Amino acid sequence: MIEFGLVLGVNGFGLIFAIVLARWLVARDAGGAELRRLGNALERAVQGFIWGGLKRVLLSVLIVSALCFALYGFLPGKGVGRVDAGLWALVGALLGGIGASATAYAAAHVAHKGSVRCVAASRLSLDRSLSIAMRAGGVAGLLAETVAAISVGSFVALVAGLRGAFKLGADASWVSSVSALLPSIALGAGTAGLLLQRGGAIYHAAGDAGGDLTSNRVAGLDDDDTRNPAMVADLVGDHVGLVVGRTLTTFVAACASHVAMLIVGLWIYEKNLNSVPGALGLAVLPLLVRAFGVFATSIGLLVVRTSEGAVPRGALVRGQFVSWLIALSGIAGAAYWLVRGDWWRFASAGALGLLATTGVAQLVGFLEERARSNPRDNNEALRDGPSALIIHGFSRGAGAALLPLTVLGVGLTAAHFIGSRSAIGEAGSLSLLVSVAAILVPSPYLLALTTFAPIADNARGVASLSRSGSSDVERRTEALDNAGFVSLRAASTHMLLAGGSGVLLGVLAAPCLAGLGPSVALSHPAVIWAGMLGAALVMFYSSGAMARAERAARALGKEVERQLRSIPRGNTGSISKDFTPAYKACIELAGKNALERLARPAMFGLAVPLVLGLGLRRLYGPTDGVALQALIAFLVLATSTGLILALTADATKHTLSGLRRATRSKSSSETRSASVGGDAFADVLANVGGSAAFLFTLAAAAVVLVAAPFLN
Repeated sequence: MIEFGLVLGVNGFGLIFAIVLARWLVARDAGGAELRRLGNALERAVQGFIWGGLKRVLLSVLIVSALCFALYGFLPGKGVGRVDAGLWALVGALLGGIGASATAYAAAHVAHKGSVRCVAASRLSLDRSLSIAMRAGGVAGLLAETVAAISVGSFVALVAGLRGAFKLGADASWVSSVSALLPSIALGAGTAGLLLQRGGAIYHAAGDAGGDLTSNRVAGLDDDDTRNPAMVADLVGDHVGLVVGRTLTTFVAACASHVAMLIVGLWIYEKNLNSVPGALGLAVLPLLVRAFGVFATSIGLLVVRTSEGAVPRGALVRGQFVSWLIALSGIAGAAYWLVRGDWWRFASAGALGLLATTGVAQLVGFLEERARSNPRDNNEALRDGPSALIIHGFSRGAGAALLPLTVLGVGLTAAHFIGSRSAIGEAGSLSLLVSVAAILVPSPYLLALTTFAPIADNARGVASLSRSGSSDVERRTEALDNAGFVSLRAASTHMLLAGGSGVLLGVLAAPCLAGLGPSVALSHPAVIWAGMLGAALVMFYSSGAMARAERAARALGKEVERQLRSIPRGNTGSISKDFTPAYKACIELAGKNALERLARPAMFGLAVPLVLGLGLRRLYGPTDGVALQALIAFLVLATSTGLILALTADATKHTLSGLRRATRSKSSSETRSASVGGDAFADVLANVGGSAAFLFTLAAAAVVLVAAPFLN
C-alpha cells in the first residue's frame, strides 16, 4: 500500500500548495480605496449567489444520499445489500457533494480576489499581474484535482481497511464491496456540479448576452462601458458562470474518472493476484500517473514569468511545456516502478495518449488563429448582419469535432494495442487506463489556463469600473486578456477530450461492477433504443438550460432598457458621464432568474438512466444482461453527443468572440451590432448549452456505475 499512500501524499502536497498560493494571493495589494470598495461589492455579489445555490445543492445532495442508502441497503447486488453498505453509500454521496460545493466556493472566492489584485499589480508591472492571474487560476485547478483525488482515495482506504484489505495475507474478498460503493462519490459530486454549473451559466448568460444586446441596441454601449447597467452583473457572471462552471466540470470529471479507474484497476488486481507480485500496484498505476500532474502543475505555475516588453502568451506556453515534460517523466517512472518487465509498453501508452491529445489541441488552436488572421470571410459576414455572422460561426464550429475525436480514437486504440501484447492479465485494459490517465494529467494546468482567461477579462472590466486605471493598466490588462483568449481554445479542447475519455472508462467499469469484466456485446432493440435515449436526453437537458438562459437574458434586457429608456436610441454621446446605473437591480435580477427551478431538470435527468436500468432488469431479468448493455449504450451515445456538442459550441464561440474582439475599435454601429449579436448567440450555445451537456454526461456516467451492481 506504499504506492497508494504516495498517491494520497502527492495530492495532499498539491492541496497544501493550493492553499499556500491562495494565501499568497489574498496577501497581495488590493489597490486604493475605490478598487477595494469595488472588490468588496463584487465579493458580496459572488458570495450571495453561491450561497443561494448551495442551499439548493444541499437539499438535492441529501435526496441523492437517501436514495443511495435505500438502493445499496435494501436491493440485492454484488458486494452490497447490507445496511452498512447503504450507510457507506450515503457517506460517499455526501462526501462528493460537499467536495464539489467547497471547491466551487473556493474557486469563485479566489477568482474575484485575483481579478482585483491583478488590476492593482498591473500598475507596477506586467509580470506581477500575470503571476497573480495565472496563480489564481492555478488554485482552482489544483483544488479541483486534489480534493477529488483525496476524497475518492480516503474513501477507498477507509472502506477497504475496515474490510481487512491491509491485513497480512488478505485476499481479494474486499474488492467487490469497495468497487460497488465507489460510484456514490461521483454521483454526489455530479449532482452538486449540475446545479451550480447550470445556475452560474444562466447568470453569466443573463449578464453577458442580455445586458450586451440591450445596451448596444438601446444606447450603443460596449460591454465594458461603465454606463452599461449590466456591467457588474457581467463581471459577477464571469466568476459564477465561467470560473465556477469550469472548476466544477473538472472536479466532477476527476471524481468520475478516478472512480472508473479504481473499479477497473481493482478488477485487474483480482485477475493478477496469484500471478503477478505486487498486483495491487497495477490498480494504483493510473492514479499515480495522474498524481504526477499535480506536481507538474505546481512547477509549471511557478515558471510563468514574463518581462515588460514580452508577449504573455510565451510565458503560458513555457509553463505548459515544463509541466508536460515533468508529467512524461512521471509516467515513465511510475510504469517502471510498478510494472517492471513490460514497463515500456505502459509508459509508451501513456506518452502516446498525452502527446496525441496535446498535439491535436494545439493544432486546433493554431488552425483557428490562422483562419481568423484571414479577415476576408469574416468581414463579409460582419457586413451581412447578425444572421449571416451566426451561420458563418456555426459552420466553422460544426466541423470542429472531427479532427480531435479522430486523433483521440487512434491514440487510445494504439495504446490498447501496445499494452495488450503484455503477459499481464487484462493488459489491454490497463494500458487504456494509463493512456487516459496521461491525457488527464495536465487537467490542473489546463483549468488554470481556462480560468485565467475570464480572470484577465474581468480585470479589464474592474479597471474600467474603478475609474482608476492609467494607460499602463489598460495596456497590461488588455495584453493579459489577449493572451488568455489565444490560449483558451487549445486548453478547452484538451480538457473536453480528457473529460470525455475519462467518462468513457465507465464503459469498462460498468461490466466489472456487474461481474462480467470489461467486455460486453451490444445487440438488442432495447439496447439500441437506450442509446438513442441517451443522446436525446443530453440534447433535452442542454436545450432546457439554454431556454432558461434566454428567459433570464430577456428579463435582464428589459431592466437595462428601462434604465436607459430616456436615452435617444443609439445616441451614446447624450449619456452624461455622471450617469450612475442601478447595478444592484441587474445583479439581483440575474441571480433570481438563475436560481429559479434549478434542481428539477437535473434530478429528472439523473433519474432517467437509473429507472431505465432497473426497469429493464425487472423486465428481462439478470441472465441475458440486457439492462447492463442498455445502460452502456446509453452512456456511449450520451457521452459522444455531449462531447461533440461541447466541441462544436466551443469552436463556434471562439470564432464569433474573435470577431467581437476585432470590432471593438470600429466605429460602424452596424458592424458592432452584428458582432454583439453573434457573440451573444455563441455565449449561450457554448457556456450554457455545451457546458451543461458535457457536465450532464459526467453525472450520467456516475448514475450508470451506481446502477451497474444491481443489473446482473
